[in-house]
Amino acid sequence: MQTITNEKQKISYISDQYKADIIQVFFKTAANTKYINLKYDELDLIDILYLSAFVRCAKDQDNDTVYEIDRVKKMLPIKNGPIFKHLIQKRLISISPEMPINSFTFDRNGKMIDFDLYGIHWSVHIDGGLPHKSHKEDLLKNKRESMDSPFNGEAKNLWKNITVDECIDYFLEKSSRFKLPVVISNPVHLRTLLADLVEYHSLAVCFEMIHGICDMSRIYFDKSNITDEKIMQKYLLTEFENGIQNILKKKTAQSITQRQLEPRKSMAIKLLFEDVFCFDYESDWFDYNMIENNLFEKTI
Repeated sequence: MQTITNEKQKISYISDQYKADIIQVFFKTAANTKYINLKYDELDLIDILYLSAFVRCAKDQDNDTVYEIDRVKKMLPIKNGPIFKHLIQKRLISISPEMPINSFTFDRNGKMIDFDLYGIHWSVHIDGGLPHKSHKEDLLKNKRESMDSPFNGEAKNLWKNITVDECIDYFLEKSSRFKLPVVISNPVHLRTLLADLVEYHSLAVCFEMIHGICDMSRIYFDKSNITDEKIMQKYLLTEFENGIQNILKKKTAQSITQRQLEPRKSMAIKLLFEDVFCFDYESDWFDYNMIENNLFEKTI
């Protein structure tokens, strides 16, 4: 897994390396392939969730085509690239055949090397086509109606992964706002710790802990006049891990303030809570302890 940094964190940012990988995936997937429309029962929850987030972030749509993805909207926490890659690999989306040739960049040998992932038109390949834009919720609604409650392991794992990424995204955003440098060289380790935390605590508890760690670290650096970025990074990540462990060991108070409106959460987590788990308001699911309320099956 790649190192995660807040130095270039932008909602619409996709690195050149990651974009090149997506382009390779597209041409490998599309080579000599006639796209067929996939039926709903052929799709997993993650397929429908990612497709729904993708469509909701499009500026317009017409039948089976979406026009331009809004760069400002956050489809997934941390980065949007995985949604493009996943949907392409699943053969759920492809470049619209109506795109003009000047939408693409070619090398001297005539090989396509670049196109604007956000600006081009995408064809969507699902049976029955896309719901009308006034009924965008039908994509997940149809999937939700076929699922049991308490939800199974597929739903739990998807919730857990996205929630962990929301916590990392908030940590990057908050540390950037406080001008604290962060380079997470071992994301797997941090994700493992956060997975234990989100399993038994609400997103509100996680966000409050992250805010407290960043705020106290900022004060500490200001008082001690520490400016060495490597020292700051090590201290901040150590405090982050200690904060997680303290909550897990019940060594810290869980005073929660109204932080649910502070960051912009991803479209994916909003759709998961509101269209799959059927919460009416963000403030409700932000403070909700999923395990405590038996939302998932006890055995996976």
